[in-house]
Amino acid sequence: MSDKEIALDSIRRLPADARLDTIAERLEFLVAIRKGFDQIERNETVPHEEVKRQLATWLKNHWVAIARVWHGARGEPEIPSRLDF
Repeated sequence: MSDKEIALDSIRRLPADARLDTIAERLEFLVAIRKGFDQIERNETVPHEEVKRQLATWLKNHWVAIARVWHGARGEPEIPSRLDF
């Protein structure tokens, strides 16, 4: 299936009243998926353990902001001393 056929099929599956921003988001999602499959074919992947390490580091560095958004907290949320995955 060509990229154009994939895009048109995906758009046809959206509701008749889908907004342009929804269509654009769907197409951006398809592009990201295609890029991911291309990276897999080129063996440009990141090992699972490395992803876990990167995610833990990112969460540790951004935990306060995430907690405020998630809980709508006004004060300082409790930050866990360890993140287990």
